[in-house]
Amino acid sequence: MKQQELTYTRVTLFVASIVPMLVWIFSGHVIANPAQIWCWALLCGLLAATTPAIFFKGVLLLQVCALPLTFGWIGPISVTGFGPSNAAFEAAQFGPLNELKVALNLALTHPSFVFTTVIYGAILLIACYLAWSKPPRRSSRSDLIFLLALTPLALINLDGFGSSKWTRLAGPEARLSVPWLYQIELGKSLVTRAADQAGRIGGGNADIREAKSAPKQFTMDNSLAIFVLSDSTRSDVFIQPHRGIWSRNLQDRLDNDLGMRFNDACSGGSSTNDSVPRLLTAADIDDLKGINQNHTILATVKAAGARTAYINNHEMWIVPESGHDFTQRTTAIEKQAFDDVAVEVLADFIKKSPKGPKAALLHLYGQHFLYEERYPRDAFPEVPNNLSAAELSELHYMRAVEYGNKVLLDLAAILDQRMEPAFAIFTSDHGENLPSDKTGKKYHALPSSGKFDTTVPALVLWNKAFKDAGKPALLEPLKNKNGLIAHQDLAKAWLILAGMPGQIKATENPSTWGALNPGEKSRKILCSDLHP
Repeated sequence: MKQQELTYTRVTLFVASIVPMLVWIFSGHVIANPAQIWCWALLCGLLAATTPAIFFKGVLLLQVCALPLTFGWIGPISVTGFGPSNAAFEAAQFGPLNELKVALNLALTHPSFVFTTVIYGAILLIACYLAWSKPPRRSSRSDLIFLLALTPLALINLDGFGSSKWTRLAGPEARLSVPWLYQIELGKSLVTRAADQAGRIGGGNADIREAKSAPKQFTMDNSLAIFVLSDSTRSDVFIQPHRGIWSRNLQDRLDNDLGMRFNDACSGGSSTNDSVPRLLTAADIDDLKGINQNHTILATVKAAGARTAYINNHEMWIVPESGHDFTQRTTAIEKQAFDDVAVEVLADFIKKSPKGPKAALLHLYGQHFLYEERYPRDAFPEVPNNLSAAELSELHYMRAVEYGNKVLLDLAAILDQRMEPAFAIFTSDHGENLPSDKTGKKYHALPSSGKFDTTVPALVLWNKAFKDAGKPALLEPLKNKNGLIAHQDLAKAWLILAGMPGQIKATENPSTWGALNPGEKSRKILCSDLHP
């Protein structure tokens, strides 16, 4: 009977260690290397079950203490269908409280999360009861199995000791897709994070840039230059004349030679934290010093003599910069304004500014995350009742994109009122993954970047005075090039249109910052190499 009790206690802990993996089955995501991943999951479960008796309760307590990490691992898989990422955890750490609450609510109401966490918690509780009421006795056989199972786990974690042939035993996907392996990788990344920021800016601890210290590089002519950055706008659904009047009117404006749509751009990353600092500083993808320290393009035109406005309708202020003539946040926690409010604030800034060159940077909410909250409900017909969850999500996304086109038309009206040359360049910080892509991915900021979440629209709108000055001809290199242009091309083009010396050109083979496959370390990668 004692041998049976011993078996029950250890087997229960084995099952508890494997249960979190059920989320991959319930979420419907297809794992690229299932055999490798499940073998490592079983190995980790075997390690837990054969832990020497003297350490058994300690290992069990470690699993209990790691519950928040395990639930944090299960949650992103349930919500995104793709797994946790550093960008997602950075957003949870530094991002707006409201979005964190919504993300938690999505996880807590998702069947795969609820089922997996309840079963895991129940079995772990049973394992604790058995471990204290019927503790396992020392077994030479279990100790031997434990040592044999521990060896490959130790070998794959000998990073930096010339052990690459061993570390390849568990690929990046396995390190992301197995709870124990992921928690080990997370611990290793926390140890090295102070020395290596993995290409990201310093989060909430980054120093605020000072616009007034930007060096003067040119003198801006009497003109109005606006740079508009949206969030989560995909290029393939940006303008669809059949979708609504605002798409049709925006396309009509382009057809009437009052704007130009460039080749689609490859963003600097698939998360806001990755892409925005690279874009607004016009820094190269892997120029970490420039990303962290360069002034924004808005500060550059301020040094050129422009009166500047930095208007943010996003809960996160990714690249804060002081010293501008006007700085305004138009949305806040629990009180989110639609993007047209930012345009109204811009109009007020222009109206109250004295004569002379003016420039503005608008960071809009676009179609970020909660699509149904990015547009006023009364702007569209009632939502049909017979839609699936996926269809409803896409409907809200498309309506948010359409409303974004209305915001651009409001901005164009401001340009048309100006007598001096006026223009606005528009793009998005990154794209988005939608259910209709059939990739299993949702949203963005996932463990690997893809074509859908990095390919964004690029557009310029101008007034008659800008057209009469012959400036649209300068932009042809961004339209006639085959393939994608780089995010930074738009920032540099904006500066040149504002008067900076130079020639507008498109980057050959643009790059982004991210990972090709889940679990890989973020790095500079060619946009042409990205998978869907």
